[in-house]
Amino acid sequence: MTDASSTPAAHPIEGEPLLTTRQAASVISTTEGALRMSRVRRRLFGREAPPWVRIGRAVRYRRRDLDQWLANAIEEHRPSQKRA
Repeated sequence: MTDASSTPAAHPIEGEPLLTTRQAASVISTTEGALRMSRVRRRLFGREAPPWVRIGRAVRYRRRDLDQWLANAIEEHRPSQKRA
């Protein structure tokens, strides 16, 4: 038997899985509270918050939107070259 909170809900039109706030927070390595606040403040980690959808009272996140948000949010840090 699977836990309903860990199984993505299927979007009836697109057939794309939608994630709960808990699942989305896990995907982008943050807390549920931070993700909830990002919906109010429209910012997360100093950037525009990831997109979300509302279905009735439920808030859901598309996995593809989270993946795109992460790709745009990642900053590569490379050690600077020391000059002799």
